[in-house]
Amino acid sequence: MFSLFTGGDAVHRMMSDRSRQLVSTLERVGRGREYALRVYRIDAELLAATASLSPRLAEMASTAAAASPGQRYLLERKLDGERKTEMRAVTQRLVEEIVDELSPLAVLAARSPIPKAADTDVAARGTMVLNAAFLVADSSLEQFQKTLTTLVERHGPHGLRFDFTGPWPPYHFVNETTNGG
Repeated sequence: MFSLFTGGDAVHRMMSDRSRQLVSTLERVGRGREYALRVYRIDAELLAATASLSPRLAEMASTAAAASPGQRYLLERKLDGERKTEMRAVTQRLVEEIVDELSPLAVLAARSPIPKAADTDVAARGTMVLNAAFLVADSSLEQFQKTLTTLVERHGPHGLRFDFTGPWPPYHFVNETTNGG
């Protein structure tokens, strides 16, 4: 893209030299269409649900509830401190679950770095925890969408918000190093 050539012969040479790569790329991206999935975490909602998603925190909460008032106070302070740490671990586990359930339904999957968001973006949408693209065959799109809907229904109440868009040009899949995960 954006290459300059001295004439038609130079274009033909480039096409001839790169024909295998071009054919391989076209075959790969021709197997589906790209869809983007971004998942955002609403911290207050996930913090409230973390105890139900973390056996470790559930056990700590149970121990605190059964303790004497003085001991309960100390255990609850410790529990408060552990919630944010555990929220990050729960978030990572949920993100991996989402990717693991959707990837088999896609031809290819690619995860991109999470862009740095302005504070106003975080307040409005939440903290982005997944930035992924999936190359989905037309024949698999309905099942992909049903699975995604199930994931939204399962994790939405816990503070995850999903942004699914597409189809897009298969930008994330033109590179031969893109893999299935």
